[in-house]
Amino acid sequence: MIHDFAIIGAGPAGAMAARKLEKLGADYILLDKAEFPRNKPCAGVLSPKINSLIEIPEEIIERPLTGYRIFGPSGMVVESEFPDKGCIVKRENFDEFLIKASGSQPVKNHITEIVEEGNYYELRGRDGNLQARYVIGADGAASAARKTCGSQIGKVAISVQYEFSLDEERVSERIGNWFEVFYLMEYGYGWLSPMKDGMKVGIGILAEKKPDIWGMVERFLDHPLIGPKIDDAKLMNKEAHSIPMSGPTEVLASGKILLAGDAGGFVYPGTGEGIYYAMGSGEIAAEVAHRHMASQGNLVLEDEYNRELEAAGLLALRDIDFIEDNLSSSENAEKYIKRLKFMADRS
Repeated sequence: MIHDFAIIGAGPAGAMAARKLEKLGADYILLDKAEFPRNKPCAGVLSPKINSLIEIPEEIIERPLTGYRIFGPSGMVVESEFPDKGCIVKRENFDEFLIKASGSQPVKNHITEIVEEGNYYELRGRDGNLQARYVIGADGAASAARKTCGSQIGKVAISVQYEFSLDEERVSERIGNWFEVFYLMEYGYGWLSPMKDGMKVGIGILAEKKPDIWGMVERFLDHPLIGPKIDDAKLMNKEAHSIPMSGPTEVLASGKILLAGDAGGFVYPGTGEGIYYAMGSGEIAAEVAHRHMASQGNLVLEDEYNRELEAAGLLALRDIDFIEDNLSSSENAEKYIKRLKFMADRS
């Protein structure tokens, strides 16, 4: 059997693509290398923009999110409050919610290679092969779909995150409902994300700098701005992952393959926020692929996808060289924080 559409990856991008194709009554298969529910290294930040895509049920919200609290190298702090409330979620719960909302269940298969076979693609996986006419690659920073497109992801950050358990009252006292970002290191930054009964604390830095990432996160935990906030907290978990930091790749569609989420580089480099951009790109990829099939090839897939992404504001991420412009030195980071403070004081 040849499916019309195959979605590789059942995270936010893939689940939203599946949700759209389900609404369109399309023939598709959703694939993921993991079994769900599963955890995913992530701070779980959902800005208010998420409400334009889907309504988040109260039962999966860890905390409401007031906004970003941003610290510079000197300790100068700026609070950027959201116009509406965002929220913090655990990815295990959020991704399971999105899958249920899509109306489909992912098939477990780790796709490692995609081969074009005339008018369809063969997806070769560790749990067998399958065929599809269109492929939506939502398979993360190490995407097999992106490799097939010959697309380059650009700069990548290595990220390490520690999860701490701490009673709800102390979390509220020490950080409240703010996502805190710390521009304390060159070519990277750290963060604290409040959960209902704990915190997620992590750092990310460009891989090309060949950092001692584990040593850096330990030093970050001892920093005077960080240490007191996790005092008496119990370490529950450590995790590492990669984050694309150059914005959407130059090639986002090739043949009948479209890239969404981290596979296409849809991440805001200033905070590492990616969930909203993943969901938006996944939904658009599904809609464009379905439209292209209905047109019987009369549309240019890549042009149509780029046009819709541009209209949604998602390609604007390409214009942000945040790391180089603002975090290449302590001086640049401090200047950036001063600009933010100036604008905040005027508003």
